[in-house]
Amino acid sequence: MFPSSAIRGLTNYPNGHSFEHEFARLWKDNILVGIIPVVDNMVYWFCLLPYIPKDEKTWIDPGVIQQVTLELVSDHPQEIRKMIENTDMKSLSITHMRYRAPWDLLTGSFCKGTVTVAGDAMHVMGPFLGQGGSAGLEDSVVLARTMAQLGLNGFESGSKLMVHGVEEALIGS
Repeated sequence: MFPSSAIRGLTNYPNGHSFEHEFARLWKDNILVGIIPVVDNMVYWFCLLPYIPKDEKTWIDPGVIQQVTLELVSDHPQEIRKMIENTDMKSLSITHMRYRAPWDLLTGSFCKGTVTVAGDAMHVMGPFLGQGGSAGLEDSVVLARTMAQLGLNGFESGSKLMVHGVEEALIGS
């Protein structure tokens, strides 16, 4: 089963969490919950749903997202429920996951304002794939090193040299 929606959040543990520093998944009642400790006092978690919520409030109201998630994991271990109860409400999001054909990449936009996404970071990876965040971070490191090698350490707004240098770094890396 490929999930239709993903709920994601971050939970802070002021006194530290008890999770192992490894990716953990719990599959129960057709609901997959994943836990990835970020640091000793913060956990990234996700909950995959086999359906798309119909109510629009579910997509935008963090309180509703949290309530929906708690209902989904009501039979899961207390540790999971507590994690969701104590999540940072600003971090909660729900995403409709769908297949995107390779040609969708050709028609999409990879720039917004001053941000450009390139490499593996420019295509969607499910939250259950551990390499998703790592691929984006790796791309950033490679691009930064390539730009540094080209002498692009300082940013001059609107500089043609900068635009050409970034283009060269993207193509050359």
